[in-house]
Amino acid sequence: MNSAITFTKELEKDGRLPFLDVLVTRKLDGTLGHSVYRKPKHTDRYLHATSNHHPQQKAGVIKTLFSRAERVSDAESLPAEKKHLNRAMRNNAYDNAFIRRAVRKREPDNKRKEKPAAFALLPYVKCTTDRITRILSKENVVTRFGTVKKLKDIFPSAKYRLPPLLTERVYKVTCSCGGSYVGQTERAIETLIKEHKTSVKNKQRRRSAVAGHIMSEPGHKIDFEYTKALAKKQY
Repeated sequence: MNSAITFTKELEKDGRLPFLDVLVTRKLDGTLGHSVYRKPKHTDRYLHATSNHHPQQKAGVIKTLFSRAERVSDAESLPAEKKHLNRAMRNNAYDNAFIRRAVRKREPDNKRKEKPAAFALLPYVKCTTDRITRILSKENVVTRFGTVKKLKDIFPSAKYRLPPLLTERVYKVTCSCGGSYVGQTERAIETLIKEHKTSVKNKQRRRSAVAGHIMSEPGHKIDFEYTKALAKKQY
């Protein structure tokens, strides 16, 4: 057996064993029951009713949760699961009428639908997008909805990014003659540039190829201030 392959096991606790999003329960008669499993830290926070999303998206969240309940739960646990979902949806500001409409079973439409002429992705703006959707539907254009702004567009990234001259490992310096020197280093580029400058100043040909070029071509000048980081080192 390949040593890189590892296995884990989980033992049942109080006759229960979670598997993915299903909680399997061993009953007294030896049969197995099944219900929806949620992690202990689950918060029941879903897309809020007051959020700026199209009603179809909100209804889709509710419908998906109730559909999962019916697929996963057995007959004994299904009523409790539906009661839990109704309470969770009300805590997310949905009223009972909206919840009922979202989970209502609809008769399948046996009519052959015409192939859409096109699809349009629109940012959802209450009232405005609805009007545009009705106009497009007359031309057989199916609309999909997104948000105007996402949280990542509002809040800056908390991750600090180091300057390229401290993180990249391949760099280039350019000479006044138009030639350039491309180097690679395991250290910060800024550190190596300082060493190149020292070697040029002290005319240390053997310590720096850049210094060697300057000594061989009098009058040439290296633009150290415009050192460019090219890429990270590839291993």
